[in-house]
Amino acid sequence: MAEADEDEINLESLKLLKEIFEAADEDGSGELDIDEFCAKLGPHLGVNLKRQQVAQLFMKIDADAGGTVDWDEFTNYMFLEKAQAAAGDSAADNWRLFPADFRDKNEASAYHHEQVDRLYFCGAIDKYISCGRDGSFRLWNAADLKHVKTVNNGSSWITDCLYLPLSRKMVFTTMDRAITYYDINRGSYDLTGRVYASGPMGVPLSLHVLSGDAGERVVYGDTTGATVLLLCGSRELPARDLISTDNHKDYIYLHKEHSDWVTQVRWIPEVGLVSASLDATIKTFDINRERITHTCSHHAKGVHAFVWCKAYSCFASCGLERDVTVWHGTTGRKIGDLRGHTSSVCSIALDDSLNHVFTLSIDKSIKVWDLRNHRCLQTINEDDWVRHDDSQPSCIMYDSSRRRLVTAFHRPYVWQHKVIAQDRTGHREPVRGALYNAVFGVVVSVDEGGTVCVWNLQDGCRSGRFTGGHGASRVTAISFDKKQRRLVTAANDGSIKMWNFNNGSMLRSFAHDQEPLEVSDVLFERDEKRGSDTLYAAGWNAKVFVWEDADEDVVTAYKTYEGHQEDIQCMAAYPRRQLLATGDYQGRINIWGLFTGERKSWLSHRAERYETGLDVADEEPDALLLLSAGGDGMLRVWLMNHLAQGQMLCTLPGAQGLLDVVTAACVDEQASCVVLGDSAGHIRVYDISAGIDASSSAAASASFKQRAHWQAHDAGVSSVDYVPARPFANSSCGANGSSMVQPLIVSAGRDSNVAVWTLDGGCVGLCGEHAWDLDRQDTWQDAAGQQQRPPRPEAEGMFLKGRKQKTRESMVARPEQPHCQLKVHGLDDVEATAGEILKAAADKRKAKARHLSSSMGVLNKAQYLSANSGGGWVTTPYSYSSAAALANFFGPYVDPTNLTVSSLSKQHTAGSWGKAASDQTLVPGLLSNPVSMPGDPSKWASNVASIFLQPFGLANPDSTVSAVGTNDDILQATRDKLQPGFPINVACKNSRPYPVLVGSILLNNKTASPRHFGMEFTPLYFGAPALHDRLRPIILGGGLAEPLAMHTLAPRKKAAGNTGNETVDVYLLRAGSTSSLVHAMGISSSAIPLMLAPNNLLASQLLNGQILNYWNLWDYKQTLLSFVDGGAVDDLGVMPLLRRGVTNIVICLATHENPDSTIKAFAESEYALAGLFGAVPLNAKNAKGQPLKLHDTNSPATWNSMSQVFPAEGFPALFDQYKASFLQGGAHIFNATYQVLPNSFHDVKGNYKVSVLWLLNGRSSQWEAALPQETQQWLAPKRNASSGPYRGYPNVYNVLQAPAQLVCVFLNEDRSCGVYPVRPLQCSTYPWWPELMPQRNWAAEREVMCEGLDHPDAEPLDRWHAAQQLQAATQHTLALEAAKPRGWDAEEQLYSE
Repeated sequence: MAEADEDEINLESLKLLKEIFEAADEDGSGELDIDEFCAKLGPHLGVNLKRQQVAQLFMKIDADAGGTVDWDEFTNYMFLEKAQAAAGDSAADNWRLFPADFRDKNEASAYHHEQVDRLYFCGAIDKYISCGRDGSFRLWNAADLKHVKTVNNGSSWITDCLYLPLSRKMVFTTMDRAITYYDINRGSYDLTGRVYASGPMGVPLSLHVLSGDAGERVVYGDTTGATVLLLCGSRELPARDLISTDNHKDYIYLHKEHSDWVTQVRWIPEVGLVSASLDATIKTFDINRERITHTCSHHAKGVHAFVWCKAYSCFASCGLERDVTVWHGTTGRKIGDLRGHTSSVCSIALDDSLNHVFTLSIDKSIKVWDLRNHRCLQTINEDDWVRHDDSQPSCIMYDSSRRRLVTAFHRPYVWQHKVIAQDRTGHREPVRGALYNAVFGVVVSVDEGGTVCVWNLQDGCRSGRFTGGHGASRVTAISFDKKQRRLVTAANDGSIKMWNFNNGSMLRSFAHDQEPLEVSDVLFERDEKRGSDTLYAAGWNAKVFVWEDADEDVVTAYKTYEGHQEDIQCMAAYPRRQLLATGDYQGRINIWGLFTGERKSWLSHRAERYETGLDVADEEPDALLLLSAGGDGMLRVWLMNHLAQGQMLCTLPGAQGLLDVVTAACVDEQASCVVLGDSAGHIRVYDISAGIDASSSAAASASFKQRAHWQAHDAGVSSVDYVPARPFANSSCGANGSSMVQPLIVSAGRDSNVAVWTLDGGCVGLCGEHAWDLDRQDTWQDAAGQQQRPPRPEAEGMFLKGRKQKTRESMVARPEQPHCQLKVHGLDDVEATAGEILKAAADKRKAKARHLSSSMGVLNKAQYLSANSGGGWVTTPYSYSSAAALANFFGPYVDPTNLTVSSLSKQHTAGSWGKAASDQTLVPGLLSNPVSMPGDPSKWASNVASIFLQPFGLANPDSTVSAVGTNDDILQATRDKLQPGFPINVACKNSRPYPVLVGSILLNNKTASPRHFGMEFTPLYFGAPALHDRLRPIILGGGLAEPLAMHTLAPRKKAAGNTGNETVDVYLLRAGSTSSLVHAMGISSSAIPLMLAPNNLLASQLLNGQILNYWNLWDYKQTLLSFVDGGAVDDLGVMPLLRRGVTNIVICLATHENPDSTIKAFAESEYALAGLFGAVPLNAKNAKGQPLKLHDTNSPATWNSMSQVFPAEGFPALFDQYKASFLQGGAHIFNATYQVLPNSFHDVKGNYKVSVLWLLNGRSSQWEAALPQETQQWLAPKRNASSGPYRGYPNVYNVLQAPAQLVCVFLNEDRSCGVYPVRPLQCSTYPWWPELMPQRNWAAEREVMCEGLDHPDAEPLDRWHAAQQLQAATQHTLALEAAKPRGWDAEEQLYSE
């Protein structure tokens, strides 16, 4: 065979190879196993092929990884490989579909009124033709999809269309059995002929044209199962019926072999006339011999369509089944299936040049397949479309002239077929793992993006690659099966798949019916007694999932091992003793029976909470060593006895840096060495070949002799694997006389590299970057390790002093230089310098905003807590305090069935937030605080702080904030700026989320639109992120400064524009005093008192707002401004997260109305929510029927433009979900993915996808039905009342109205003063208050309030006398409040006194 013609597989060579194949099949099974294949067939496959190369070829041919190859598999592979070689290396793997980048300029009237069922490209006129169920066909310019013409063919549904090139006519078939011709010569598209199928003839469904000596003839398939050749019609006007008599025939039946609708008919010169039918067959008809030559019966259900690939001489056909069938065109033999769709496939197209197949399923999912290896290259789902209107395609077509896929629903849409950057070497994303495969002598590596590379260890070259294994999900774990012939990959969406890694075929997937959370580790073990293979997977579900490997597309039968309360990080198995060890985030190690699931024992780390790596080493028959690594970077060695009970022998250095952790570990089969990798890129090798002395801890430690330690990667090590010594490939001897290649280490790193090392740190090379001959050390990069990079110093990169606490690689970012002055930051540089990026201390521990596995699961795993308005009352004490454990912070949860009226009055748990909130009211603090000066906490802020911050020790107004876990020790740098012992409230202790408080800067100019401009307060930053320079001479924003900049004098240095990071000198307005959490939380929640304050600016500022000196970061101009919340727009809390590019967000939203009306009414009521989608109606009205002015904007259009961050089509979808959930009475929790839109008003860069979990607080009838009857009766009248704290419960009215009764005890229900004749001096002396006296503060107000103030006869204003009156009024009001317990019946006497 090796001597046959290399350019052609001819009949003789095929016969010879068939004889050799049969001779190699010694057992007569018709199949060859790998030994038979290599020994008997290998010599005939090529010259000087090594066994390893032949074995790899075997695995590529063995597509199902069944361990044998039959003749059909062998020849299929040969034909496909030959066809691929003939087509040339087109790098087909590197082509993808991308949405069109040109704008649709058509009017809505140009679109079809009903769905399009057929798309056709007419190259003669360079137009796309769409045929709809509305009876019209429409023409579109192929270049830009501009609508050209609409032709109404009638009222009947168009089933197909076709271009006749010789006569230059278009022909259309419709459901009324008409066949219609149009002339396209002059562009007028005139009707030239129409005939109707008559009598027993069926409806024409599919068209094709046959050209020959007799000219053009139309052939069609119909609903009766017939294939008909049409002999007339193009000039038949007026329209008439088709007839067939002895004297005249308008048509000829080619055959009637189908028993159901003929869905497609096509003439293929190499095969014949091929027709597909809903009778589940595809038939080939020989026109010359007038008979069926072949019937394809590979489908079990009806066939919708097929395509013919000339290069591979095969068909790909689709239908009511979920799989696409690939079969040989001449022999009819089935080649394989394209598996991946989850519903019926309704349309199919082909790119002839790349041999890519495009399929559309009825769930509107589009997939791209490589026909050579049957792999799915790309999947397009609903979330991938630019416009929601186009995301429901009903048909597809491939335009080979422009290399684009055209789809249509009501209009055409284009996906450009483009080549992406070709990667000839390896990975472009962090590598998740690299495993050595001893069977084939290769290394298989997988990166987080799902790219799988197969490397020949002998020379470092890539021998295979496939991509897109898990779509958009991130690969998190990999493993081989026990025979090392199949690869298992797992992802962060919970999916687990098995592959033939040699050819990229997906063999099966493993599924369970529980929450699909991230899988952290997978492994395969074989139960020799039962003769079955078992897959184990564990992760964020805190369970071990166990599947028996079965020959099924999706393995669904599983069991679980349960015993962890936290996320499982890692697993290790020891099959000889049938033990399985699992380590979780809390530091617990469970020991299980490997196949029984019996929990035998458990171990616990003493110094750290979580495990990052586990491995086992077998020392003696009755002694088993378990190695575990935790968050302190140390390696612990446990001695396990015969009862699987463990005792810790010793603790050894694992990771290099004080802040690093062990992220990878392995032990060789002889238990002679231990290899560790850490999060800083180091590899450490321990030699234990002399055995372990377990007599003492010191002796055990001494048994681990460090052999080597070096810097292997520029980023964390993801995996390490041991490569045992093996003979030289060419049977020669090495330089030292050895006939064996020394043991090696394969490591994978987050720097996207796969490297090969000796145990002493010598570098063989990087896979794909270097080439080597493993037999010759002179071809290695650094065989002796002379250029080995030494480990980094222990303290390098350290950002915490002392021992490392449990972190999530807290706020790792680019290091800042130590500084003692104030830093200001350009917005583009904020994320890099501030260190607000939260990562995992172990690579497997990621921030998990989507994890809702327990009632408190979100807060435990969130990166950020961003709050506006009253939400800050909860998030601030939680993030800045570590006094109360999370389980106690909110107090115990009460099930609705136990929520009696009496239980509502029970005392809350001491130290809980609920206790703090219920022990005080807003009245005393609001009235007792003295009048504040600018910079002092407002009355509202002080009282809120006394309730929600004081119980947690956070209410000192003269304090500042910082955070632990920053790159540099910013906490210490903050201390250095202040007097010794100055109070600092520290966030993120005990890994609590990074808090963001959101508010607004309020312009004094009432005519400005808008007047509110977003600001944020965090442990590291304060300011307005977005630059608003159109407000000149006032400029807002331009960046963020440290929190100490809040209410300071502007720097003296004048900035020359926005210069990014700078160090400036600022001065506190009062020595030793800064703005604090008290200020920030009061600002963020001040909407409640603002709603109740008198309707003028100065009263709002003084009573409830916060006046601060503000300077922008553009030119350092300063002015006194009011800081308030977002104007009751809680949704602004999402903006800081979108600014930071957070990709998973949980939005907890308070709504005002139930979704039981129209979407317009809902959008008007929930204008903040609708604004996020730019969906507030432009003609929106308020409750009084007046035009709605939102947030001090002049129109809904302005509000939409300043608020929109999500596509507009997302709002109707969310409303529909909310309304359906409301009607069903369930919990209102919805998941959605959006393309974040750029928003300059909030400085959101956008252009990325975000996954949002909406939690809406609307009414749930199912929850209320579970309440005790007495509670329901108690709630009903309060909810239906026109006012009161429970009006409309659980909507937001009660949150906004409850404080109304507390802000002023003298207000009636209609908010009028009930004690006006004897009102306190605060009221009677307004506006003669000291803070209001400076003319610049109230020049605009005084003209409205009193026109006589500027009269020449007016007496001078005595500000100090007014201040004395206010102090007296305060004392008088306190006396009234103190008398309140005696009852209000004595109020007249009290007031008279």
